[in-house]
Amino acid sequence: CISKNELSHAEMGDFRPQGKSEMRPAEKLLWELVRDRGMGVEFFWRRKVDQYVLNFFCEEGKLVIDLQPADGSAEEVVYDVHRTLFLEINGYTVLSFMDEELYRDGGSSPFDKIAEALSQKGAACKKPTPEQIASARRRFPLNDGSKARKEEEKRKRYLASQNLSPSVMKAMTPARRFVWELLRAERRILSR
Repeated sequence: CISKNELSHAEMGDFRPQGKSEMRPAEKLLWELVRDRGMGVEFFWRRKVDQYVLNFFCEEGKLVIDLQPADGSAEEVVYDVHRTLFLEINGYTVLSFMDEELYRDGGSSPFDKIAEALSQKGAACKKPTPEQIASARRRFPLNDGSKARKEEEKRKRYLASQNLSPSVMKAMTPARRFVWELLRAERRILSR
């Protein structure tokens, strides 16, 4: 069980609240679709619960949505795992998506998963229409011109310098799951 003061923001680096103008494109897209009860329930941006700052928070549905950039650090992964465990222990559902997932078509979309999680908590919700999603994607494209190209080039140079392929970088998600399972096992052992 994680104590409330075990992990502070100071220990995890600078997690100061940021304004909506500093949102990444994927965050802007999601906010566009959930704000003003866009999914039938009220979402808040950057709410603090205990020592954790939650980007997308729905008190009514006890739901937290976390968007992960492709270039997240190891410290952020540890912070996310601790935060998720704390929130789940306290009755919240945490959904975590990579930024790119909001821009993919086909299959089970993040919006389907959000609506399902809200329904399971008894919240009256509605999914955004495909037209609303397409409109938000056009307004907030994932790759926003030259800045995105420069970041992609920087990432490729880093991968080349580390002798890592893009497929190895994608393996970070299973690594996150592995750490998650270790912490869950630790929680089960400590709760005995």
